[in-house]
Amino acid sequence: MWAQVRAWTTAQIHDADYPAWHAETGRPSIPPSFVIPLRLLALRQGWSDRDAVEAAFYDDRVKFALGLSRSPEIQIDRSTL
Repeated sequence: MWAQVRAWTTAQIHDADYPAWHAETGRPSIPPSFVIPLRLLALRQGWSDRDAVEAAFYDDRVKFALGLSRSPEIQIDRSTL
């Protein structure tokens, strides 16, 4: 499942297709190619937003599905989801 999520995200979700998600000012935007698959994984696994964010930081399967390295370079808060 984790590889399928990664393949689907790579093929279907392009950050340039979501210009409204990128703020010109304020805190840095979280790319849709990260938020959308994380939200889908949370729904599939029955995770709360807090659980999903924790999984993105500590679960290597989720990091793989999101295309992250073992030390995530994206900072996300549960309120983003």
